[in-house]
Amino acid sequence: MSVVEERYAHALLSLTSDKESASSVETAFQGAVDAFTRNAQLKEFLCNPLIVPKSKHEMIEKVFTDVPEVLMKFFKLLIDKFRIDLLPGIFRQFVELRDEREGVLRMQIFSCVPLEEDKVSAISDKFSKQLGVSEFRIQTKIDTSLIGGVKVIVGDKIFDGSISSRLGLLKNAITNRLATANID
Repeated sequence: MSVVEERYAHALLSLTSDKESASSVETAFQGAVDAFTRNAQLKEFLCNPLIVPKSKHEMIEKVFTDVPEVLMKFFKLLIDKFRIDLLPGIFRQFVELRDEREGVLRMQIFSCVPLEEDKVSAISDKFSKQLGVSEFRIQTKIDTSLIGGVKVIVGDKIFDGSISSRLGLLKNAITNRLATANID
C-alpha cells in the first residue's frame, strides 16, 4: 500500500457520498481495473508519457462508456497527474476504505473442498451474530492441507476449526503429557 494510492482512493471515496453511489463507482472501477490489467495495449497506451493526455482522455471515453461521471473525471485526473499506472492499487485502497466507512468486514473462509452457498451463508450468519457485524465481504479459498472443517479469518482474527488444527492440538497435548510423565 502506498501513501499516494491511499490518498487518491480517499479522495474518490469522499466524492461518493452515499452507499449506492459508492457501490456503482466500485463496480465500474472494478471493470476498468480488469480492462487495464488484462489489456496490455491499453495499459501501455495510458501509461506512455509520450502520448498527450488529451489523446488518453479520448481513449478512455471510448473504452469506458458506462462509468459514472465522477469516475471518468477521476481517471482523467490520474492521466493528467501521470498516476494512471497506480489504478489497481488505488482500487484496492478504495474498496478497503469503503468497507471501513460502511462497517463491512473482510472474511476469508478456507476449506479443503468447495463450499456450497448455504454453508457459506451459515458461517457468515454465525460470525455476524458472534461479532455483531451485519455485512461481510466474503472470499472462499481451497486449502487441501486442512483435511476437513474450516478456517475463517475475519479482519485480524483467525478462527481455526479445521481437522488438521485439532490434530495438531491433540499431538501437542499428548507430547506435553508424555514429557510431564517422563519427569515424574
